[in-house]
Amino acid sequence: MFEQIADSSALYSTQQKLDKPSRISATDIKQFIEVCFYMSLIRLSYTRNYWSSEFRISQVADVLTCNVFGEIKRVLHFSN
Repeated sequence: MFEQIADSSALYSTQQKLDKPSRISATDIKQFIEVCFYMSLIRLSYTRNYWSSEFRISQVADVLTCNVFGEIKRVLHFSN
């Protein structure tokens, strides 16, 4: 399932930016979903706060970087 989501997201990324497609793996998708579940339990006002020095949540920041999280969020697709 994660591989299918990664493939669909990569295809969408290529369709959006031909010169710079995303390289998202099935592991990245799995970590993204896990982080989203955790974020639903520990709610902060802004997504970037999970990585900020003031509010840093290690269960999120140590799993995915803020840029990778944002990239996956931007290109996440489940089918073509």
